[in-house]
Amino acid sequence: MNKMDHARQIVAQFCKIEPHALSDDTLIDRRALAGSVLLHRMYAKLEQAGIHIANRGSVHTFGDLRRCLEEKTSADGKMPERESLAPELSARVISQGLSVGVDIEEVANLPAAQDFRTEIFYADNFSAKEISYCLLQPEPRVSFAGKFAAKEAIIKADPAYRSMPFHRLEILNDEAGRPYFRDWVLSISHTSQYALSVAIRPAIGDRGSFMSSGRRGLSYGLMMTAFVFSLLALIIALAG
Repeated sequence: MNKMDHARQIVAQFCKIEPHALSDDTLIDRRALAGSVLLHRMYAKLEQAGIHIANRGSVHTFGDLRRCLEEKTSADGKMPERESLAPELSARVISQGLSVGVDIEEVANLPAAQDFRTEIFYADNFSAKEISYCLLQPEPRVSFAGKFAAKEAIIKADPAYRSMPFHRLEILNDEAGRPYFRDWVLSISHTSQYALSVAIRPAIGDRGSFMSSGRRGLSYGLMMTAFVFSLLALIIALAG
């Protein structure tokens, strides 16, 4: 089986259709799959099969994926690496004002694993530090779901981060266990079934004072914003 046929088999499995039913117009992005976790699981499965897709954010249909596989390889015979991004310097940042993103993930969508360090989905979407942290938590998969939700919330607040590989969009924790990413404000909550996150990017004029005062210096307004969005997200998750 060649790479294209293998890719067709994997994509069809996640789209829940027969391989022969895939056409160039078939949607295979997050609109077609039931949740962004499943989309990332599909790409992890492709990576495991030796099928590397550069710039995944540009793939919306099976035709897009096929064209990616048909692109000429670089001089050393390897597919080009996925685009890296320094979002704070990117001209694609659409707003310098306060921006908020919210995401909810179902824990059951994340794959179970005997060893999270070797499971391709986790290696593809989390850094070594993130994996080490989650492994020390009472329910590692719940913790992974929380960090994944935070990454998605950041992307929703600022689409310029969409091109950054998830393992580089690193959500770490301070000495008190609070999540952080650069100069963003993050809140993560979860039940045994759902993980949710709110990500707030302070307005550009507030970032210097925010960083100089440390994460403990979070303003009352931002704390209330995070609390309100977290509460709304939790209500929506439980109602679903």
